[in-house]
Amino acid sequence: MTFRFYVAFLTVALIFSTPVFAMSAVDTTAAHAILMDADTGTVLFEKASDERMYPASTTKIMTAYLVFEKLRSGEIALEQEFITSQNAWKTEGSRTFLEANKPVSVSNLIQGMIVQSGNDASVALAEAIAGSVTSFADMMTAKAHELGMKNSFFRNPDGLPDPDHMTSVHDLAILAQHLINDFPEYYHYFGQREFEYNKINQHARNPLLRTTAGADGLKTGYTADAGYTLVGSVKRGDQRLILVIAGCKSPSEREKEAIKLVEWGFREFRTYKLFKKGQTVADANVWLGTQQHASLVTDQDIVATLPVLRRVTDFTAKVTYTGPLHAPVKAGTPVGELTIGHPMLLKPFSVKLKVGEDVEKISLAQQAQKKFRYMFFGDLY
Repeated sequence: MTFRFYVAFLTVALIFSTPVFAMSAVDTTAAHAILMDADTGTVLFEKASDERMYPASTTKIMTAYLVFEKLRSGEIALEQEFITSQNAWKTEGSRTFLEANKPVSVSNLIQGMIVQSGNDASVALAEAIAGSVTSFADMMTAKAHELGMKNSFFRNPDGLPDPDHMTSVHDLAILAQHLINDFPEYYHYFGQREFEYNKINQHARNPLLRTTAGADGLKTGYTADAGYTLVGSVKRGDQRLILVIAGCKSPSEREKEAIKLVEWGFREFRTYKLFKKGQTVADANVWLGTQQHASLVTDQDIVATLPVLRRVTDFTAKVTYTGPLHAPVKAGTPVGELTIGHPMLLKPFSVKLKVGEDVEKISLAQQAQKKFRYMFFGDLY
């Protein structure tokens, strides 16, 4: 008997309620800017976001990412000490005030690099991990491309001027998103307000930490060519926004523009939870199974970030799978896809669906009966 499989399309109803608002416009004097929802990756605002620019000390976010990888793998430890080289000690610019040929712990180097923006600490970490600044910079570029940072090329771990040391604000937003999600156990360093080393106390330079409710990181930067830059993260309730601005003319402009964009983002956008992890999205037909249907579930929360909407019911959800499923079916098997759409989304997005429970195959006698009914009466179930 020949059995024809088909692609099933199921429409799932999504019902929400929300207040009615009209979205206001926003702009910025920063040369480059992006505002992104951290959970969904939705870009809420952008200006020259993919143009290459100099990252200045926001470079240290990538340096931290690689350091956190080595901590996670056990290749280095927070209490481990390294000797500060002459090369690290004499690095120009912002300093942790390391002493040449003296030991310093990885924990102190991380804090010195992130809180005090120490270029000396950045170089010391790079040398400890890769043996040289050049080798570490190669690791940075490779990791950037692995994370999807298409416009990034690193030449040092600190962000000091180099004509080939480039990124974009979009790339920095991607990096911040990965660091927050990939290393929650180390992210707290980016929210630390001050750090004392060698009897010198210095304060974090991120203005959002002292002005904006929910701000918990990340990093500022400045060089003459880059202007004043900022990568910031703000979390309110279940929503986190990532902001990157670059090319500001002064610290006050950087602070004002950052606050303006963040407050606009929280006022004008919401992240809607459409399905919870493990929730049944639809039922798939099962051929020759002990039950006629198997639930299709998602293994993650499904959320969408959109403007505060007049008509949230404009969401669409379509389930596709090749079916009917052929028993036996095992729970956790990927078999379908859920596609979410809305007029305000630039394009629909899709997530995989898996079978929610085991469905065993019926007995041989029952199979024969089913096949007979299908052959003569077209009765699948």
